[in-house]
Amino acid sequence: WVNDLYLGESAMDGSPFGQKICGILTQMDMEPDSGHVRSIVVGIGVNVNHRKKDFPKEIRNLAGSIFTATGKTVPRALLAAQMTRAMDRLRISLQDPEGSYLARYREMSVLPGRDVTVFSGDSERKAKALCIEDDYALRVRYANGSEESLRGGEVSIRS
Repeated sequence: WVNDLYLGESAMDGSPFGQKICGILTQMDMEPDSGHVRSIVVGIGVNVNHRKKDFPKEIRNLAGSIFTATGKTVPRALLAAQMTRAMDRLRISLQDPEGSYLARYREMSVLPGRDVTVFSGDSERKAKALCIEDDYALRVRYANGSEESLRGGEVSIRS
């Protein structure tokens, strides 16, 4: 729920959320005995100057780029510098006791109210995304009525 960024508010070429322009992968390694975080790795992939024809046919209607949205070529080094500055501002805003970032995050999330698929190991379960909780967990309700707060794993909005 926090690993894809979509551009657009309504259906665009078959996607109910706009077009995916960015994917974020995270990985955390913890020490088994103490439970302390050993390392955290974050990778961000942004579709910057891709044209529609650059995407494989099977995702062409779902994927987008900054170029396809604006028609403008963006220097990748400039974008990387701006993203770094934005992440630093984000780091500071997360310390805001008023929680203004959380409110904005909730406002911009495409998940609450949508049907999702929750992947865990080799299994997958259908659920309804309910809300983003105060600790940024995604609250879901399964078909049997049980609820769970997800703090990791994969959630898909594709049917």
